[in-house]
Amino acid sequence: FASKKLFRPFEPSCLDHYVEHGLQPSTDGNGYTLTVPASLEYQIFCGTPYRLGNTLLPMPSYFLYSEKHEVLETSDLAWLKKAFRNTEFIGFPEGHMFPMEAPEKAANIIKELVMRTE
Repeated sequence: FASKKLFRPFEPSCLDHYVEHGLQPSTDGNGYTLTVPASLEYQIFCGTPYRLGNTLLPMPSYFLYSEKHEVLETSDLAWLKKAFRNTEFIGFPEGHMFPMEAPEKAANIIKELVMRTE
């Protein structure tokens, strides 16, 4: 996995955990499949903010995103900022999988944001 483009920037311990906990032997015995079924991943994706429309959230909200624009295009980000005016958008200098690429940095940002809302 470490040689594949998506996984190359992963922090080594995160990649180890991904392999250990994110994969399981396939039912046909020929390789591995993801532990989380694609149908569940789809359901999670359906709950992402862009599907909520122009919503004013009743609590502080934050949107962490990769500044590398691998998945979220500049135009998408502009739309989100317009649709979610009460949300603070925070760019992260790592890639799309930044929590796995810089886990301590990501955790520290999340902790700081949680402390702000208390």
